[in-house]
Amino acid sequence: SDPYFQYFKHLRNEVFLSQKAKGFDPSMPVTDSFWSEWPEIYYYIENNLDLDIPLKYTDIETIIRDIKKYSKRDSKKISDKIDSFSCTNYKDGFNELFRIVDDAYSVKGTLVSGFKVTFSDQFMPAILRACPKIKIIITVRDPRAIHASQVKGKELSGYTYPILYVIRKWRESVRFALSMFEDNRVLLIKFEDLVKSPERYLKQSCKFIDVEYETAMGNPA
Repeated sequence: SDPYFQYFKHLRNEVFLSQKAKGFDPSMPVTDSFWSEWPEIYYYIENNLDLDIPLKYTDIETIIRDIKKYSKRDSKKISDKIDSFSCTNYKDGFNELFRIVDDAYSVKGTLVSGFKVTFSDQFMPAILRACPKIKIIITVRDPRAIHASQVKGKELSGYTYPILYVIRKWRESVRFALSMFEDNRVLLIKFEDLVKSPERYLKQSCKFIDVEYETAMGNPA
């Protein structure tokens, strides 16, 4: 359900390797910044990271391979289109992600395109700095419900995230959401409110991204 998560993992790796983080393992999960061994690098990501950094410690083929692998189940159209992905730096790559979405899903008259990504909150400030016209919708869910969903999902996937990891990532997500709350390019919605009153919050989201609300939006099937 998060077709581009691996792109942000490669961006995380690029930053940590370029900063020569001692003991860093590129295969480690995209974890939170609390109790981190590298607080100065997380500070740099949040406050100073420029997405123009070049691809140095990875290559296009690896990024394509990882996106294709993890998008195939829920975003097959992106998986089928990702071979055309090309960039020399991460800002251009970020724009390429939108182009792939457009190629995969846009129809005549499409006004807005976007994608969902989780566990990548730390890069939102850099994205806002690099892309002044972008808009971000953040949904925050009750952490108890997240854990319950993880337990239920284990029946399908065979694995789940450790509860401490989920709690710490939730705390980080909320911190970033609150830190950007006053930015008019960011909209914060509680997931439970969206489920309880979908029309109200879909209308709010449509107004935020400047598109007209249609009742069919509440029935994606």
